[in-house]
Amino acid sequence: MRPRTAVLIAASAGMSVLVLDSSIVGTMIPTMSDELALSPRDQTWMVASYLLSLGIFLPCAGPTVDYLSPRRSFLCGCLGFAIASLGLSTASSATELIMWRAVAGLAAAVLMPASTALVALTHPDQRTRAIAVVTGLGQTSAVIGPALGGVLAQCVTWRLGFGVGVPVGLAAMLIVAGTRAGAQASQPPASAPVRAGSSRRRAVLPPFVVLAGLGLSMTIATVYGASEVQRALHLSPTSAGLSLLPLILAMLATTLVLTRSRFSPAPRRSGVAGASSMAMGLMIMSGGFAWGMLPLTIFGMVPVGCGIALLMAPMTAYALSLYPEGRQGRAAAWCSTGRQLGGALGVFSFAVVSSSWGSSAGFLLAGAVMLASTAVAWRIPRGVQA
Repeated sequence: MRPRTAVLIAASAGMSVLVLDSSIVGTMIPTMSDELALSPRDQTWMVASYLLSLGIFLPCAGPTVDYLSPRRSFLCGCLGFAIASLGLSTASSATELIMWRAVAGLAAAVLMPASTALVALTHPDQRTRAIAVVTGLGQTSAVIGPALGGVLAQCVTWRLGFGVGVPVGLAAMLIVAGTRAGAQASQPPASAPVRAGSSRRRAVLPPFVVLAGLGLSMTIATVYGASEVQRALHLSPTSAGLSLLPLILAMLATTLVLTRSRFSPAPRRSGVAGASSMAMGLMIMSGGFAWGMLPLTIFGMVPVGCGIALLMAPMTAYALSLYPEGRQGRAAAWCSTGRQLGGALGVFSFAVVSSSWGSSAGFLLAGAVMLASTAVAWRIPRGVQA
């Protein structure tokens, strides 16, 4: 197996298990609450501790990845995440769950930028397509997660949902350990053409804001979409997870077009199309929950899935293109920081809004955020390529 192929497989596995760990919680919360007597506050902190830990440590992880090398950082992140997954699968109280979720977030803070930087370093000529493969498979886990969580919670045990991170994390670590790809510390050479800090910050702000909006809206659409179809539309955990299949298929189809098409859409065009597509889909889902119409809710998931694929890889690849090779870890970390802080904000904002005005208002809020993201994406310079 070629080193770059091995890296792509390992990075895809690592990113998939990270996203799975975050998304699988939604349909397992009711069963976990019954077994461990979790209060609503415990439930919120169990979801948010992972996202907050990620958001806090990601800015520090970027320079660390650049200094140690993407390969070493990836190996450390995989090992740490496997240990945290083992702790989660054996937790016996709310305190243990929250603690191990925070540890998993710390490990993910290293693993996320390391995965992206490793893929960018080993695929310099096909960066956007390679990132699209990794993020596409990773976000597929985000919507497969609720279905898998529902099946495990209803038919087996919720503990297995967290335990799957142990073998996957160890396998990804062994794959990368068998190759030397990305082993060098990615310090920029003295002659590297580094953009002025202020101009780079201005250029990277639009994709960062769009990715933050994506994190908020994607968390609401997947995690709370799975839990709300159980609560508001009275589906079983398994049916709730399977109801997200239209989102999965739409996202996979759009990702396939992006990776196989000879024409790569410009970041500006992809950002505007993806954000507006998600805004439309979330507003349709809001109407479905408000009127108790499952078909309308499922119909809204299709443009949401298309929008996720149109935003994730192109915005990430564009942000990475603004940094020299020696600072890919920093760029990847800031992209992940935006998404994860947006996800954490989505958890708290949905809890506040839905408790006062109902779950449909929470999805309407996510749609409004994506409308604002459309205007931000419009500020990306016309004609630039990732």
